[in-house]
Amino acid sequence: MLRSATRTGINCFAPQHLLLHWDKCKAKKMPLQAAIVLGATPNIGYAGATKIPFGADEYSVAGGIAGEPVPLVKCKTVDLEVPANAETIIEGELPTDSMEMEGPFGEHPGYMGARNTGPYFNVTCITHRKNPIDTAWIDQFPPSEDTKIRNIAYSAVFYKFLKHDCNIPGILDVALHEDSGSNQLCVIRIKKTYENESWQALFGASSLNPNWGKIVIAVDDDIDAYNLDSVAWAVCYRMQPHRDIRIIPGKNAPLDPSAAPPEALAGKKTYKPTSAELIDATRKWPYPPVSLPGKKFMEKAGQMWEAEGLPALTPKTPWFGYSLGSWTEENREEADLAVRGEWEKTGEKFLRNRLQITD
Repeated sequence: MLRSATRTGINCFAPQHLLLHWDKCKAKKMPLQAAIVLGATPNIGYAGATKIPFGADEYSVAGGIAGEPVPLVKCKTVDLEVPANAETIIEGELPTDSMEMEGPFGEHPGYMGARNTGPYFNVTCITHRKNPIDTAWIDQFPPSEDTKIRNIAYSAVFYKFLKHDCNIPGILDVALHEDSGSNQLCVIRIKKTYENESWQALFGASSLNPNWGKIVIAVDDDIDAYNLDSVAWAVCYRMQPHRDIRIIPGKNAPLDPSAAPPEALAGKKTYKPTSAELIDATRKWPYPPVSLPGKKFMEKAGQMWEAEGLPALTPKTPWFGYSLGSWTEENREEADLAVRGEWEKTGEKFLRNRLQITD
């Protein structure tokens, strides 16, 4: 929020890295130097939105995305380097001996955020290109530009953390859904290599960030983690609430109005402690086959559909039948007979094995 020609509010709340730097400067009784970059190349914006571990060089990550180093130049009034190809740079300081009210703003959960007290930014210099082009991401009711960039960035952060840092080999995909602001509904697609691997993934995901993962769901490798219809099918038929759900404490909900009434947080940069729901929606034993025609039949149907010039199809997983382990050779033989139109042979077998009912 703009305050004057040389002062603006700033987004600085836990666990943002900006607040960690601000706290360090506060302990030293000195202002925090900073620079706002407007009109940067997309790799800079992506790296800025991604929750890269504290201490890692975000310019290096941005350079890795682009395949070349980010060219930097020194600021005029603060001891910082900024992208040389930016459209506009706003230099300044965040005082650490005072704070101001901030907000409210429209936020990614789809509600107006509470007014809070936080740091502010004093402008010391503005440099820009001739006729600079201002770019911005809209942060509002999902989906928005903000939730899309965070959907891509946060899903990658979760994947790397679970697959490599937590050493969970079965991780295949992680989806942070935009409907949740790309941080509260997390779906983990996993091909289990041992019995409790899904629970290791669920607890690992919940531990990554106190503000992320209100609902975390583990699904099997045949479920599309990005398709909520597919996820809902898994939750309904591969999970039992008394056995496969855990509620854990120790979370934060900075922009979740279900955590506390708005007046309870007014003027405060603190959040009420909340909880997370972990759901293991993976199969615990062999299942019957998926009740759809086999892949070759569905592909043939698709070809016939296209030949008729009908609108293009966008199949959702699952779109064909497949085995999930609980299907006998006798079941397969009977299915093959039905496909060949020889279903009467199965009827004859049933007749021979008819059970007689006696009083």
